[in-house]
Amino acid sequence: MATIYKTLSKKTDATQKAQILLRVRNGKDYDFNLKSGLFVTADNFNTKSGEIVINRRKLGNDIEYHKEVKKRLDDLCTRILDTINDNAKTSIDKKLLEGVIAAFHNIQEESGVKSFSVISEEFIAEKQISSSHVKDIRCAARVALRFEMFKRETENKAFSFSVDKVTKDDIEDLISYFKNESALQSEYPEIFKRILAAYPNGKGKIGNKIQQRSNNTLVKKMEQIRSIFNFAVEKEYIKENPFNGINLGKESYKTEPIYLTLEERDTIASADLQSLCKNNKTHVHELELQKDIFIFQCYVGCRVSDLMRFTPDNITANKGIQILAYTPQKTANETEIHARVPLHPKALALIEKYKGVDLKGRLFPCISAQKYNKDLKRIFSICEITRKVEVINPKTGEIEFKPLNEIASSHLARRTFIANLYTKVQDPTLIGKMSGHIEGSKAFTRYRKIEDETLNGVINLI
Repeated sequence: MATIYKTLSKKTDATQKAQILLRVRNGKDYDFNLKSGLFVTADNFNTKSGEIVINRRKLGNDIEYHKEVKKRLDDLCTRILDTINDNAKTSIDKKLLEGVIAAFHNIQEESGVKSFSVISEEFIAEKQISSSHVKDIRCAARVALRFEMFKRETENKAFSFSVDKVTKDDIEDLISYFKNESALQSEYPEIFKRILAAYPNGKGKIGNKIQQRSNNTLVKKMEQIRSIFNFAVEKEYIKENPFNGINLGKESYKTEPIYLTLEERDTIASADLQSLCKNNKTHVHELELQKDIFIFQCYVGCRVSDLMRFTPDNITANKGIQILAYTPQKTANETEIHARVPLHPKALALIEKYKGVDLKGRLFPCISAQKYNKDLKRIFSICEITRKVEVINPKTGEIEFKPLNEIASSHLARRTFIANLYTKVQDPTLIGKMSGHIEGSKAFTRYRKIEDETLNGVINLI
């Protein structure tokens, strides 16, 4: 009787994906090692049982993805065993089983090119993309697959978004589809029920409403899909990228970066929420904690994904200076940038205040990013931080004015750190060393605001 054993292709960081390898044995008759074409993170795989386990406690774990891979792995193994049972022992060979796996992944027999979904997962795995970017890329890939299904439902039943068949015209159609997907859903509700059942949108809910997207989102998603096609060229699945010659435009940020003044930051830091919450004192202690964490973040400028991982091991001493040192997770596998931030006395005081409180050994007992952002809006309202700022309406692209308490989020702390530093020291390289930006980063320019005083100061230097 044939048995399938499962292992991972290599020992990796628990957050990075590795391919599941299959060993198919039947006593002395045959023993084959096969690549499944399916990828999981190490912390979602039990090496003893050889089974996928869904790690629901892992912060940021892509649970839906691993549930889908678990189902696909079970289906693949069933298909392999069914093939073995349908054939005589003498006709079972490695090539036959590799063909079963290829067919399972919808490899085009006439061209030998893998399906777009399989190539996109290979791209994620082989490029060692940071966990914060993985969801974005999968979201972009699902848009392309929804486009394929929409074309089949409305125009051409044989249409395929296989990388070897996509043309420049198809890419232009994809761009148009992406711009108008929200309107198309309203026009073809029954079709989109089926489409979203197969390929949910970014929120991962079947049948939910697709929102109108901004030009910045369009550019970002199309660049991600173009990267997958570039990867297909690298792997020699195709000779030329159909995106060649197509101008995707650039992301546009029309408003000045939004950040707190030092006075606003200090107003929040010194606020006594216990006395300010006169009408509703529920969860005041939790709000005090979130307030302290936010102020610490304003003093170190990290992303919330890094903040939730900090432990005392991230703090080092150099000539009597306490330094927070870490590798930003967003770019951990894409650059060799490391952030080093000398700790302000007030940041050190907050670390001491919560020393030993977190059961996981972190500097602070962090909650989910979503709950953190929700609490920040409430804290800003209580502290009356309601200054109106310019924001871009993602649907219309027009400038609007909203109070800070309505748009408060963890990323506001990062912008506060960078922008206020820049008003004191106009040195992007120096500040980038603390914020974890690479030299010449385009993203860095979105955080700093060149004040009139700064411009005047530069003029006075000549």
